[in-house]
Amino acid sequence: MRITLRSGKPGSAMRKPLSSAVRRNRDIMKMKSKLGGAALILLGLLFIVFAWGGHFQSERIMDKGDRVVATVTDKKIERSRPGAPLSDASERSASVTINYNLYYTFKINDGNAIEGRYPIRKETYDRLKIGDSIEVAYERNNPNHSFPVGEGSLVSPAMPAALSVLGLVAIIVGGYLFRGSRPPRRETMQAAGPREDIRVLRLLEKIKSHSAAIAFGSYQSQVVFSDGRLMEMADSLPAAIEVLRDLFANRLSEDSIKRVLPADHGGKAEKVEVERKVSGNYQISTRTHTCIVDEVYYDYLKMRYPRAEVFSYGPAKPIAFYQDGILRAVVMPMRG
Repeated sequence: MRITLRSGKPGSAMRKPLSSAVRRNRDIMKMKSKLGGAALILLGLLFIVFAWGGHFQSERIMDKGDRVVATVTDKKIERSRPGAPLSDASERSASVTINYNLYYTFKINDGNAIEGRYPIRKETYDRLKIGDSIEVAYERNNPNHSFPVGEGSLVSPAMPAALSVLGLVAIIVGGYLFRGSRPPRRETMQAAGPREDIRVLRLLEKIKSHSAAIAFGSYQSQVVFSDGRLMEMADSLPAAIEVLRDLFANRLSEDSIKRVLPADHGGKAEKVEVERKVSGNYQISTRTHTCIVDEVYYDYLKMRYPRAEVFSYGPAKPIAFYQDGILRAVVMPMRG
């Protein structure tokens, strides 16, 4: 048996057609998403190419390049954000990078002097002084590409491997943006989400499967939501339901709401004393009768009103949810 709401026309719910402005904005957002995705893919590829390119070049210099003794000419600490503290890493923002740059000069085989600069480890920076001698490896065909032996950050594959991970993440995220879809979530992330959202979505899927006409209205200070089987009177509705108010044309008048509401929860109403799952639905029992309620509707209302007292008006009569003495919802039992 279904609750009959007389204010709306029978039939499926009517949606307002999207305006040209909405469609245009949607197309613009899709284009921006594709451009952003393409940029991330390109950035990820550049990360990988430059990281491993630098690694193989540094290895080639170590294996086949020349080595020479250079003289330290200067030392400078450079921060990505001026004024960032140096003493305690915990005081620095994670976005601040500090480079301990070493400046040096050396002569190549033809007698020309080459100046170089390279970021080194803090321990080496603290140990070296201006005028000290260090061993430098450089590329024969391009002496300007040099670094102190033992300080080449790209010689070890650890650095390019780490940069490649960042590049792959950028490529994956960019791919999803370019396709206009979202990255898949892990099951643990879904389980950690609020159960309220899951039950609301289950209710909306149920309503959709029945092709039910959704209607909204107001009664006293409450907002009213109904699909013909359930009518809820709430101070506010879940966000997933609230957004539908402008999409559905059916409106409930106050008179039609009053016709559905039970007069009170005394007299003919009996408090539900036992509820249990039977074949995927709820079997609820009062002192004198039993009826079956759809699991999705009942779970939704129990989630919305966990302290509610539930009353039944008969085996085929409305079931009412009262919380703190206020009628919050009416749902019809399933036909026997």
